[in-house]
Amino acid sequence: MITEIPEVYFVACHPAAGAHFADFYYELDKRGKVRCRMIAAEKAAEELAKRGIPVTRFYEEKKPLKVLSLEEQEELASTVAKICKKATCVITDLGHNFSALVQKKLSEESPSIIRIAYYDNPETYVPGEYSLTVARTMEYAQTILFANRNLAQAEIFSSPGIPVDLEGKTRAGLGYANFKEIEELKEKRSCRKNQKFAVYFGGANEVYYTKAFPRFLEIVTCASNLQDLSDWSIVIQQHPRSVLEGNRDGHLLEEWKKKANERAPRISLSKFSFNDALTATDLALYYQTGAAAKFMLLGIPAAQVGHEPYLDILVRNQFCPTVTDEKQFLEMLDNLQIPSLETQSKIALESGIDPSWPEALEIFIEELGIKSHLCQN
Repeated sequence: MITEIPEVYFVACHPAAGAHFADFYYELDKRGKVRCRMIAAEKAAEELAKRGIPVTRFYEEKKPLKVLSLEEQEELASTVAKICKKATCVITDLGHNFSALVQKKLSEESPSIIRIAYYDNPETYVPGEYSLTVARTMEYAQTILFANRNLAQAEIFSSPGIPVDLEGKTRAGLGYANFKEIEELKEKRSCRKNQKFAVYFGGANEVYYTKAFPRFLEIVTCASNLQDLSDWSIVIQQHPRSVLEGNRDGHLLEEWKKKANERAPRISLSKFSFNDALTATDLALYYQTGAAAKFMLLGIPAAQVGHEPYLDILVRNQFCPTVTDEKQFLEMLDNLQIPSLETQSKIALESGIDPSWPEALEIFIEELGIKSHLCQN
């Protein structure tokens, strides 16, 4: 009979995964059948700390982790692997190249530890560098755990049309969503006043910085030449890594402001938290974000705005419009559609959400503990 309690170590660099891992810690800790330890850096560590989760920070320098030399990153990854040496299994995120180095070091230095990569994004392919990073990290992982349970049977792509080789990997779908948070935000939104207030939820990759966000600003400019939009206010909810990586969208916005006419909306950088922005907004604008489905599950009208359509869950199922020019932008503003309960149910289904995910996570890790014990004996 197995009496040892499995110990799972979570290693996070990406803030989205940090938010998920915080919920994992809470659910596993209150059940008491799995011991957890959180190891994180940068915005992921901040996300865990603000939720009151005990976290070991493995990197606290001011310069971004990604700009360290390969030699420095490998040395740091070796340090993380040593911190994890007592783990039954280690779960890393996939959104940072450093995670691939951690997986590699674990395979070399602690091959008995089960290595898991956590895919937090609901899409099979993400534009920018994310999907290439995913492929590198998955190469060294033994098991892939998907937030969207539908993806456990789907092809994952490193670039358009090029699938990631997952032969020999164990795959599991979780169905993660923070249902408590969604209900709390719905309650807060019920008390808000209607106004012409939109939030553009930003990204942190080359496609966003060089194509999607500049095109959004161009569309707004052209639309305001056709129609007075000065009664609208738009805030840019920057991705947590954007400021860390040079505030490129912030600089683009400052340049845009110098040329904006009096008919243009008032656009500024957000001082809200992510959830406060969701509470206040009348309209969610974005190009690519793992939170897109959440907008509509909260009953917020949403539109994808950028240089070209990206076929995410909302767009490919025609749950929200995609906007690539000023006429579409104005039409969208004139026809804001609050998602119906039926649409929200369909979005949840397409997003692979399952309310029983905490139990599924616990069983997943307990079974890994049994597997690890059998392998060692």
